[in-house]
Amino acid sequence: MKTDQFRPDIQGLRAVAVSFVVLFHANFSLLGGGYVGVDVFFVISGYLITSHLLGSLQKNNHISFSAFYARRILRIIPAAFFVLAASALFAYAFLPPLRSAEISENVAATALYIPNIYLAIKGSDYLAEDSPSPFQHYWSLGIEEQFYLTWPLFLAIFWKLTSQRGASLTWAVAAVVALSLALCAWATPVNTSWAFFGLPTRAWELGTGGLVAVMAQRPRRLQSSGFTSSALATVGLALVFGAAVIFDKETQFPGIAATIPAFGTAAIIFAGLINPENHVSRLLALRPFQFLGTHSYSIYLWHWPVFIIPAATLRQPLGEWSYIGLTAVTLLLAMASYRLVEEPFRRSKQLLEAPPWKIITGALLASGVIAGAAHVKGRLDQTGDLHSGRQAPEAALSAEPQFTDFVPSNLKPSLREASKDNPSLYKSGCHVGFEVTRPKDCVFGNELSPKTIVLFGDSHAAQWFPAINEIAVASNIKLIPLTKSACPSVDTPRTLKGVRYFACESWRQAALARIAYIKPDLLIISNLQSTNLVPDGQTFEEAWQMGLARTLEKVPPGTKVAVIADTPEQLDTPAICLSAHLDRANVCGRSPTDAFHSEAQKAEKAAAAAFGASYIDMTPFFCTSTECAPIIGNWLVYRDRHHITATFSKALAPQLGAKLADVWPAIRE
Repeated sequence: MKTDQFRPDIQGLRAVAVSFVVLFHANFSLLGGGYVGVDVFFVISGYLITSHLLGSLQKNNHISFSAFYARRILRIIPAAFFVLAASALFAYAFLPPLRSAEISENVAATALYIPNIYLAIKGSDYLAEDSPSPFQHYWSLGIEEQFYLTWPLFLAIFWKLTSQRGASLTWAVAAVVALSLALCAWATPVNTSWAFFGLPTRAWELGTGGLVAVMAQRPRRLQSSGFTSSALATVGLALVFGAAVIFDKETQFPGIAATIPAFGTAAIIFAGLINPENHVSRLLALRPFQFLGTHSYSIYLWHWPVFIIPAATLRQPLGEWSYIGLTAVTLLLAMASYRLVEEPFRRSKQLLEAPPWKIITGALLASGVIAGAAHVKGRLDQTGDLHSGRQAPEAALSAEPQFTDFVPSNLKPSLREASKDNPSLYKSGCHVGFEVTRPKDCVFGNELSPKTIVLFGDSHAAQWFPAINEIAVASNIKLIPLTKSACPSVDTPRTLKGVRYFACESWRQAALARIAYIKPDLLIISNLQSTNLVPDGQTFEEAWQMGLARTLEKVPPGTKVAVIADTPEQLDTPAICLSAHLDRANVCGRSPTDAFHSEAQKAEKAAAAAFGASYIDMTPFFCTSTECAPIIGNWLVYRDRHHITATFSKALAPQLGAKLADVWPAIRE
């Protein structure tokens, strides 16, 4: 089979890939690893592009880069930019105003062909985002577009420099695959965001498809029996489907795990070269697969904003009937954009005969216009008021919180300031990040005081620093914070983005050693009640209780311990929700039943009681019996979904100080 011929089996593979992705995003439980559909797309793209480029080299002994890029533009950009613009309009219209700047940044990055780099810099987790962008799925297009910039040059150079072109290209492409895969395997546990979104760590997947294309240029390698072809295709299909079924959001991905769907796809493509009539190729050539494969690009572009914008607008997960309906909407939009956008641009005689530089220039201009418009829109939306125009009384905080059912003009902090209202520990570097394994030497309060408080835990301990620092200063006490992102003081292994969080375990042991050396008068512990624990056969409650017990066992004799219960968790970021409900703030709250992890609370109480530690529950200052609201008086409680603002934390200093004084009377109220 000639590699430049239409391949029904590849069209069918596209159908499988896009179906996996759509069903995964629709929370179809049987496809926990449906995200591997993107890996299938990568291998297909690598094969087709390399086949095309090699055909050009064999025919003309060179690659016309301008013609190549012009063809890629006509194939990819019209539909991509059309869906981008349409989705942006709907996002601006229906999503909360406070998300406007984020939307604009995403649109601009996508229009500039760097959405994957933007997401990697932000540290996004594609598989676990709380408020994902409607344009997040464009990351894979960014990978492919960046690959297209480098791959033709790579092939052209090796073609020119070598005489034994078949063997040399095979080894060269194999080397790229091996190096990129090694980098991917190394980077996945170290920096998952860059491993997931970066071209250097994903190039091996496109290169795998390229390797199949290079091997296809050597006919002797394709001589095999029909049985071999069918067996190879069957194994490949089993690998692809197996990955989609067995993998889930906790799988360490991409890493070595990504080789399963990638190599499975390569096996199916190679088997189709050996014998186009193998049973897997015939299956993939059936009309339903061909229909979905034909529309797969538009389906991929449309499905994510169609799913995300309604869910974000309604502020609740969608049910299966909603996803069924939205999938039907996706198919209709995909059919329309394929017929009205994709095909007219791809087959336009005028465009096909136009000088390539005109098409390239047009694409760059369109990119600039969309990015520029998004930037201006984002800047304009950052000015203007986000409040109801009314003021709220500045009442003292109490155990009977007075909720405000509107966004007051004297809100502290304002909605726009909320996300940046972090404890000063962050700016000073005293609260350490994910990779750090040693605590920082930071001292607050009265550094010369013989009386010492240590604050120990993750970011949910750090969120109490403004209050505890106020208490320490007022009481003339030394305060030493030992806090690390996503690393609870509870001594039990946990995962971070699907990978065991060894840096946390090292940091925790170092922090405990530090506490043993300091021998503080008071140790304050608080943690996010995390569920991402390493499975060991225990229930969560058992693991959490035993982990806290192991921590308390290592507390120096004579040190008093206060365990502060976790704060209530909201459904989404309250400031964002409030920006869309300036006069109905109550819709952005949550019931206490849903806002707490009851198993963790039971575990902490039991462990604290067993070791004589005090358990401090600040819930009455956040919630009534029926509601945990985002605004109390004129205080904005949360900076994100589950961290309180530094301003509100500081405001609670008198109330927390009174409870801590019951534990250690040296604290003055």
